[in-house]
Amino acid sequence: AYVFQYDPGYNRAQGGEFLFRKVVDGKETSPIARVLAPQGYDWYDQERLIKVEARGNTLVASIDGVTILQVKDSSFTSGGIGLRTWDATDAVFDEVQVTPLN
Repeated sequence: AYVFQYDPGYNRAQGGEFLFRKVVDGKETSPIARVLAPQGYDWYDQERLIKVEARGNTLVASIDGVTILQVKDSSFTSGGIGLRTWDATDAVFDEVQVTPLN
């Protein structure tokens, strides 16, 4: 599986990061791609549109219509999706879609 992580606590001293990881045998690996959040990024109490796409072997994450992270990896060629949040997090999910490429 692949995981997109939106994380103010990852590399907190630098302001947080966005990253992609793989999950192998039930364990998350070190990030396969990561980027620092923009300086002064407001993580809390903000409504965000987060979009994660798998296009063939390319994973793309965008926030509020701006691509923030992209990586190529061919480890997994099929699968489903899962959503999770950390403790004490409020999240609203709508328009969650899985659309096959035809």
